[in-house]
Amino acid sequence: MPNLRGISDCPSPLLQVMFKPTCLENCPADIPFEFMSMCLTFCPYGYTEHDNNITCRAEKSDLNFDLCGTTVCSKETPLCYSTQCMSECPNGTFPKGRKCLQSCADALPFVLNDSCVSKCPDDKPYDENGYCVSACTSSYFLYNRKCLSSCPDQTFVYRSTCVENCPPEAEKSVSVWNKTICVSDCPSYTVFNGSQCELICPIGQDYLWNGSCVSDCPEIFPYTHNVTRSFSPYQIAVCTDSCPSSTYLEENHCESNCPYILYESNIKCVSSCPDKLPFTTGESPPFVCVSEQCPSDNYIFNNTCVKVCPASHPFKENRVCLPKCRSRMVGYEGTCLFSCPDVEMDVNNGQCECPNSRPFLHQISATRVECRVAAVCPKGEFTWHNNCFYQCPDYTFFFNFTCLDKCPSSHPFKYRSDRHGALLAYECVSNCPENTFTNGDFCYDHCVNPFVGFRGNYTCLEKCPESDRWLSATTTIANQLAFVCSENCSAPRLMNSDQCLLSCPDDKPFVVNQTCVKQCPVTLNLKTTHAHGIVCSKVCPENYIQDSDTCMLRCSAGKVIIDDLCVDVKYCVHEYQYIEYSKHGTICRKRCLDNQFVDNIRCVTSCPLFALGQYCVNECPSYQKFTREQNSSTVNPDKQCYEDCPSKTYANGTKCIAIDCPQKYVSDSRNCVSVCPKSHPYVKHQYVCVSTCEDDYVIADDNTCIEEKHCHQETGYFVYSRRCVNACPPGTFVNYVNNGCILSSVVYLLIVVGVLGIISMTAALVWFYYYRQRKNCQTCFTKMQERCSGDTPLLREDVLSDGYAMTDMVTDSPGKTDVTV
Repeated sequence: MPNLRGISDCPSPLLQVMFKPTCLENCPADIPFEFMSMCLTFCPYGYTEHDNNITCRAEKSDLNFDLCGTTVCSKETPLCYSTQCMSECPNGTFPKGRKCLQSCADALPFVLNDSCVSKCPDDKPYDENGYCVSACTSSYFLYNRKCLSSCPDQTFVYRSTCVENCPPEAEKSVSVWNKTICVSDCPSYTVFNGSQCELICPIGQDYLWNGSCVSDCPEIFPYTHNVTRSFSPYQIAVCTDSCPSSTYLEENHCESNCPYILYESNIKCVSSCPDKLPFTTGESPPFVCVSEQCPSDNYIFNNTCVKVCPASHPFKENRVCLPKCRSRMVGYEGTCLFSCPDVEMDVNNGQCECPNSRPFLHQISATRVECRVAAVCPKGEFTWHNNCFYQCPDYTFFFNFTCLDKCPSSHPFKYRSDRHGALLAYECVSNCPENTFTNGDFCYDHCVNPFVGFRGNYTCLEKCPESDRWLSATTTIANQLAFVCSENCSAPRLMNSDQCLLSCPDDKPFVVNQTCVKQCPVTLNLKTTHAHGIVCSKVCPENYIQDSDTCMLRCSAGKVIIDDLCVDVKYCVHEYQYIEYSKHGTICRKRCLDNQFVDNIRCVTSCPLFALGQYCVNECPSYQKFTREQNSSTVNPDKQCYEDCPSKTYANGTKCIAIDCPQKYVSDSRNCVSVCPKSHPYVKHQYVCVSTCEDDYVIADDNTCIEEKHCHQETGYFVYSRRCVNACPPGTFVNYVNNGCILSSVVYLLIVVGVLGIISMTAALVWFYYYRQRKNCQTCFTKMQERCSGDTPLLREDVLSDGYAMTDMVTDSPGKTDVTV
């Protein structure tokens, strides 16, 4: 079997394309990201693009407080501010751990060019961890002018931005790695379901073929292959016409390895090797059936191909393991030869040896060696006591291709690099490399057990100081566990006593509040398995379903989901009569969701034929007879029944034909034009040319038809002669009662009538007043006359009748009005 690495099914150094049985040397342009020997379309949650967007690496966590941008700060400049390493924090900042933080007040919460501001400016409008930036960094997503490490729930990822809805150019979505991403087309490894690209098939339709889930693969693609076995929960079995390389056929399934009791023969799993392939090879079962010609790097022993001959058969001849060489042959380096490679070699007990006068061997070529007085090591080997070694023995030190008992005074420090591993135990160096940990005169990339690394002065300590009391676990290049001192233990690491671990140990496998425990408490009895441990919770996390006391991404076989619980029933019955096939399993519902349609008793995201409201029908009724026609502008019609054709469409029988004119408008003849003709000069619904606007519509300045109420709502606009104008034309005046324009003649008439009315009313009031005064005077003076003696009255009635008024009495001279009795 090939040597597998990462989570790929491909042999090293090939990379497996995500959800495909394809092995490549480099990831293709449309699936560009390399992650654990896989080519991915998107980086997993918790990882971000790196190396010019071709690899995925873990996002920086709070534990990486010593990282300043991409540079690890040295002991001389240990404090990180912005992207620079500094010896002291600048003015306006204060040190916390290994960082310099701005001391901004609540009124000035943002940092801009080392200053606190109340609002980010237009050239740097976005907030990234309190700093004003012109654009979010690659590991962040833009949402509402903020740079976030992940998009909020119910949003989509599109071009490093969180959006509420996918745009038309990428209207489909696929949920993978805890992200919902907008894509223009569904990937080939997904199931096409309307605008969603789903990554799982329902129970009973377990295989993916041609973008759909099927219960059995077609005859032309008879084999099944789970191309995502390493990517739980995204495990999809696809139909294929042949098994991919590095897999084996068992019955009709392509497997990465044969079961233990079977053999591998011609990429098939068999119970016994055939006669033409009688030999087996491999270090452990299942063995591979081969002919007598074992692979070039194998030897035949007891009808089996082996990498190394056993001690009982140490000699090799024609790649066959033998207990000893045949007569007239000699042994050298475990191989049987007809003569020694150096004619001056001695033969001792059938084996070639150098004479005592020249005891050291030197390899001249693949078939020739010579004996020498002193050892001369080939390039890449080291001298030790006149012998050549691929690595220096323990307790020795490498210097200038020589193994020494003690480093020279010019290079007194011993450095053990994680990158070299065990090949070079220790190297003599003049000074410890930057950012390595020291322990006496030894230097390490990571301190070796039982010591821990302290980044304060980059030394190896037996115990962490109180300021950095946590033992934070990390892994070396050789995948060995090492610890460094940390001031806190934050997610995603887990607390176990004073240790800050990547995953919980076997004796405490459960996680409660980021702490490793032996058992889940009664109040947190639900268990969810993650890579770092089994998390205890009161309710299952999002996207998980409760199955007994376990939270799972999919219910176990034979169960359905009722009220977010996996229930051991066979059918959806009684009030839970509606069925939905989801990535979690079969869901029994009382009613379908608002964004779903009812297809018989199934809840679906789109109807197979037509949708009438929330129900799927085979044909639309007469009162909603219109349906969308599929054409170039509507690749995926909505299959909805309409009472009238929607906007941007016109009726052709019962079909609503979409209009999408590159020349802007649609004429009355349904032709695309850049300008509406004189016979139909007005634009309705922003694209259709019409001769007149409909009722309740008026003509705007740009000859478009708009609703009359919208014209009234615009400040400074009025309706005149079925047009929306920003000023009444000459000869008209504004009628503010209804925001319209009226003719000037009507205004003049109203003014004249109003003036005449006012004059008439005024005259009538004056006449009425003087008439009353006259009557009063006649009555008054008649009575006065009766009381007076003599024959002559004070005033005669005829005088009063001639218009002699009370005002005359007031203005006349005393001589005319005095009367002598």
